[in-house]
Amino acid sequence: MADGVNGLIEEDFSRNTTTTDSQSGSQRTDTSLFTQRYQLAIEKSLFENLRFQTGGLFEQDLGDARTDSVLLDQSARTANFFGNLVLASPGLGGALGYTHRQASTPGVPGYLYNDEPSLWINWRPIGLPVLSLRLSRPSTWDSFRQTDDLASELAIFTAQYSPVQPLDLRYSLDVEEPHDHLHHTDSVSVTHNGVIGFAQNFAPWATSVAANLNGTFRRAEVTSSGAGGTIAVQLFPIAALSLVEAFPAVSSLDQLQANPALLDGNLTAGAGIDLGFSAAAANDNSPRDIGVQFADGITRANTLYVWVDRPVPQAVAATLRWSVWASDDNQTWVEVGVVGEPVFPPFLNRFEITFPVTARRYLKAVAAPLQPAATTDQRLADILVTEVQVLLVQPAVVSTGWQHSDTQLLTAALRTQVLGWQDLAYDFSLQSSRAAQDGADTAVTWLVSNGLTWSDRFARFLVATARVARQDLDQTHGHESALLYSGSLSANELPTLSHSLTASGQANTNALGTNVLNAVTFLNRAALYRGVALMASLSWSAGTSPTGQSTHNELYTVNASLQLHPAVKLGGTWSLSDTDLSGGGAPALQLHSQRLDGTLAFNPFPALSVSGEITRNIGDPRTYTLTNFQVGFSPFQGGDLQLTFNMYETADTTGNVNRVISPMLRWTLNHSTVLTAGYSIIDSDSRALGTHTRSLDFNLKVPL
Repeated sequence: MADGVNGLIEEDFSRNTTTTDSQSGSQRTDTSLFTQRYQLAIEKSLFENLRFQTGGLFEQDLGDARTDSVLLDQSARTANFFGNLVLASPGLGGALGYTHRQASTPGVPGYLYNDEPSLWINWRPIGLPVLSLRLSRPSTWDSFRQTDDLASELAIFTAQYSPVQPLDLRYSLDVEEPHDHLHHTDSVSVTHNGVIGFAQNFAPWATSVAANLNGTFRRAEVTSSGAGGTIAVQLFPIAALSLVEAFPAVSSLDQLQANPALLDGNLTAGAGIDLGFSAAAANDNSPRDIGVQFADGITRANTLYVWVDRPVPQAVAATLRWSVWASDDNQTWVEVGVVGEPVFPPFLNRFEITFPVTARRYLKAVAAPLQPAATTDQRLADILVTEVQVLLVQPAVVSTGWQHSDTQLLTAALRTQVLGWQDLAYDFSLQSSRAAQDGADTAVTWLVSNGLTWSDRFARFLVATARVARQDLDQTHGHESALLYSGSLSANELPTLSHSLTASGQANTNALGTNVLNAVTFLNRAALYRGVALMASLSWSAGTSPTGQSTHNELYTVNASLQLHPAVKLGGTWSLSDTDLSGGGAPALQLHSQRLDGTLAFNPFPALSVSGEITRNIGDPRTYTLTNFQVGFSPFQGGDLQLTFNMYETADTTGNVNRVISPMLRWTLNHSTVLTAGYSIIDSDSRALGTHTRSLDFNLKVPL
C-alpha cells in the first residue's frame, strides 16, 4: 500500500584471531561475531504535495572475545526509527518528524537512548523574503541516568531577502536552552546574526566591487549549575581550510587551501577528505589537515568537531591519532596538544577533539588515514569528512544576569584594470572585526591588502605572469606587514613538450622581527614517443626566521610512464628531498630522504586485471620497502562471480611496516543479492610490538 518500499537484509559472520608479541610475552585473542542488520524505508503519498516517510534500522552483534582464559561478551544492539510528514509545494514547505535511537555497548549494562521531535517550515513567496523556522527538542539519556541525561529546546529562524540584484540581506535567530539534569545545569542563549552583502560588476570599466557586513550578537545566561556542568559556545570561523600533506610536506610548515564544503552546514556530503583505510591500502598515508580561519587572532577555542558521513565504532576511531595545531599566518604552525582521547559519540557521526584553550587566527586538526590493520569492516574503507565546527567549552558558572558577546566583521574587495590595460589589474581588500564581551576589553583587528597582477602572452606558446602585494594588519599584537611576490613563465611550444618556471616569496614583519621565505620551481613535461612520457621538476626553497634560523629545502622529482601495448603500462618515479635547518641558537638538523616508485598495470582482456606497485623509501624516519599487488578475475560472462587477491604494505608515521594479504570472492545472485567471502592476513611489526591477525568473514546482502 506504499508508493515506495526499500530495505536491506544483511547477515555477517566473522572469526578473528589476533596474536600480540612483546618483550613481556605473547597474548592471543579469539573473536567470533555474528551481525544481523535490517533496514526498511517506506514512503506514502497522502495528497498531491503531502507524503509520509517512515523506516528504521535494527543491528545486532552476537559474539564473544577470549583472551587467554578471560572471556568477554561482545554482544551489542543498535536500533533507530524515524517518521516524517513532509509538505512540498512551490511556496510553502515543511516537515514534522520524530526520531528515536538506542544503542548498547559490549560489556556495559543498559542502553543509551536518543529522541528528537522536530518541526521545520519554509515559506518562499515570490518577491518577498524567504523565511524558515526549525524547532526541535533532542534528548539523550542512559538506562540508569548515571552517565547521560541531557535535553535541549532549539529554535532557529532565518530570513533571506534580495530587494535588488546586487544586494543580499540575511538574518538568523538561534535560541538554545540546554538542560543537563545529571549535573543540574541549565542555561539559555540567544544569538542574532545579520548579514548585508553587496556585489556588482561594472563591465565598461572592467571593475568588480564586493562588500559584506556581518554582525553577531549573543546573549547567554546560566540559571543553575552543579559540579561537572559545562557550557558549550559554538564559534563561527570566516573560512574552512584543508590539505593533504603530500611528500615532503610536514604539519609544522604547510599552507592550507580554502574548502568551503567544510563550512556549508551539510553534515552528510563529503568535502574531498577521506580518512578510511582505502587510502592507506593505496599507499597514501599522507596526513589530512582540516582547519578553520577566524576573523581575528583573539577568538578563544578548545574543541573541534570533525563530522564524517558514517558511524565509526569507538574502538576503531581510537586508532586515529589526532593532533591540533595553531598559526597566525597559515604557514608556520605550532602544535598545541590534545586533552584526553578524542571520542566518537554513539548517535553523532563526528570526532570530538579537545585541546587547551587557544587564541590564534588559524586552527587545524591533523590525522593520517585509518590503517588497514585497525578493522576489516569494508564499510570503513572510505570515511568522508563532511563538516568542521569549533567550540569553546567551559565550566558552567551561574550568571549574574545576561552575558553579552558581540562581534562585527566588515569585508570589502575591489578589482579593476589599471588605465584600461588588459594585462595589468589592481586589487584591494579590507577585513576588519570588532569583538566585545563582558569582562574583557573590546578588541579591534584589521587587515588591508593592495596588489598588482600582470600577465602577457609574448608568443603563441609563451605566457608570463607576475604579482606583488602588500598586506598591513593588526591582530591585537601591534602593526604587522607582509610583502608577497610571485612570477611565472610558461612555454608550450609543442603539444608534446612544455616547461614552466615559477618563483614566489614573502617577507613578514612583526614585533619579533622579519621572517623571509623564497621558493623556485622548474617543471618539464615531454611526450617523447607514442606511449612514452617524461616529467622532471626541481623545487628549491629557503627562509630565515626572526631568531636567525635558516631553512633550506631541495626537492627533485623524475617521473616516467611507458605504454608499448594497450594491455601493459609501466611507470616509475624518483624523488629526493634535502632539508637543512641551522642557526638561531637551535641545534642544526639535516633531513635526507629518497623515494623510488615503480608501477605495473596488465589488462590482457576485460575479465582479468593485474596491477602492482613497489616503493622504496630511503632516509627518515627509517628505510623500508613496500609492495602492493592486486589481481582481479571474473571467470564467467556477465561478471556475477568475481575473484580478487590483494597484497599491500603500508608504513605508518614512524616507518613501521604493516602487511595485509586478502583473497576475496564476490558472487552476485539474482542481480541484487550479493554473497561475499574473504580471508585476511594482517601483520604489523615494530621494534617493541608485533601484532598478527587472521580474519575470516562471510557477508550476505539481500536488498528489498
